[in-house]
Amino acid sequence: MRERFDVAILGAGASGLFAARWLEGLSVCLIDSNLEAGKKLRVSGGGRCNFTNEYVGTEHFVGEERFIQEALDRFGPKELLAWLESEGLSYVKVKNHQYFCAKNSQELLAILLRSLQKQSFKKGERIQGITKLPENRFKIMLSKGSIEATLVLVATGGMSYPLLGASGIGYEIAQALGHEVNPLKPALVGLTLQSSESWMKELSGISLPATLKVENHTLQGDMLFAHRGISGPLILDASLFWKKGSIEISFLSDPLRYLKGSKGFISSSLPLPKRFTKALLDALGIMDGPFDSLQSPLQTTLLNALMAYTFAPAGNFGYSKAEVTLGGVSLGEIDPKTMESRLCSGVFWAGEVLDVTGRLGGYNLQWAFSSAYVAAQGIIQKLSSSSSKGIPHG
Repeated sequence: MRERFDVAILGAGASGLFAARWLEGLSVCLIDSNLEAGKKLRVSGGGRCNFTNEYVGTEHFVGEERFIQEALDRFGPKELLAWLESEGLSYVKVKNHQYFCAKNSQELLAILLRSLQKQSFKKGERIQGITKLPENRFKIMLSKGSIEATLVLVATGGMSYPLLGASGIGYEIAQALGHEVNPLKPALVGLTLQSSESWMKELSGISLPATLKVENHTLQGDMLFAHRGISGPLILDASLFWKKGSIEISFLSDPLRYLKGSKGFISSSLPLPKRFTKALLDALGIMDGPFDSLQSPLQTTLLNALMAYTFAPAGNFGYSKAEVTLGGVSLGEIDPKTMESRLCSGVFWAGEVLDVTGRLGGYNLQWAFSSAYVAAQGIIQKLSSSSSKGIPHG
């Protein structure tokens, strides 16, 4: 006997689980290749899950602004916090105005999993694809059979964290339905270095605040030197905007105020980790000593390096270390009021699979919830309209 549902949700991550909570009056089947739902959610925010931010605007995202704003207007941080409070979640606001679970991500996940008590969950099932049947239904092919559904929500996420089950199936489905998938690449990820910057690899473990310019963006935050290259919040944010070519890092905006007239060695005079300063001096071919003892050209070289160190990264750490995927299903082919495909009626989209990527700070989970809410309301509206016309579903 064929299994039939009102809605098939492809992906049991943040978007899929959240949408399911708003569809509890319908027959819903969630499908995921993992044996556990919300696997990526469990590790987000260092296990405490930074699920939104006090200040969320289109400037915190890479994507089509009007599309993003539509979802945020419908279900933004205020609505999310109110809903979570009604569900009994305890949370705290920390630096950079981020909201975290008071204890750990399991608290939020438990709330999202409540819908699975009433809905079907096919775990450990790999989605092979979907086809539209003549009677305006969809057949979802799985690794262990198939199901049918009146409507489909694609919430498969991106390519990041493949060890947690991430795959490109959502993009494959989109292309099979005629959607354009904009170029994909790892994002919120560390950057690797060319051999000319190998001196940085010797500084593994050192963190310091800096200002970074990439493309037309100026970012501030902490950067971390790692074995593979450079990382930390500043670099992860920069990876959203870096394509190829140079970036510029300012370690100090006015190093001369610390160096001019100082009788101490340069490495002791600057408010920077001494190990970092010595490595930079070695890379520049400058001997550590009083700044005023340097010849003028060397002084200029050092000051320029401290204020605007410019170099071209070699690449990034890859999807295995990336928090999100940049790129995705083109927004021009999705209705922002419902998240329904403009090309294939009955297929809805939510979350990271779409071409929307947030910066660090809880923005990507807010997008997951906002887009899922809009999609869920669109699904309810679609099924309600079908019922009023006498079209059976479920």
